[in-house]
Amino acid sequence: MIIPPTPSTKAPPTPKPSRPTHNPPNAAHPIPPLTPPPPPPPDPPLPAPQVPRQRPPPLHNPQPPPETPSSLPKALQKYAAHFRDRPLSHITSFLILHELTAIVPLGGLFLFFHKTRWTPPGVSGEWVVAGVERFGKYV
Repeated sequence: MIIPPTPSTKAPPTPKPSRPTHNPPNAAHPIPPLTPPPPPPPDPPLPAPQVPRQRPPPLHNPQPPPETPSSLPKALQKYAAHFRDRPLSHITSFLILHELTAIVPLGGLFLFFHKTRWTPPGVSGEWVVAGVERFGKYV
């Protein structure tokens, strides 16, 4: 036996409401608006370090500095003591010794090679002859 269909007693479906994009005013848990947090309170200033005050050194020390052992031989210490506080003497003596030990022998070598007309083997040319003639004008 076949049972005929009976009319349905269901109500027609209602349309779904669209999803809200913001919280409704009567929501149970409203989300507060985003605001930046307040800045932290500034740190208290640090106290200045307590440094004991020292007296400035005197402009002229009444006592001489202690003697340091010299690295010079005993025979030269008496001569070096004269130059300790005289820098101009150091410079003058250096210039005199430099002239005597470096420049005078160099000039002597030039004069010796010029008078003997000696040139190193393998070195010849017009520039050598021109240099010898030019130096010969000064001698």
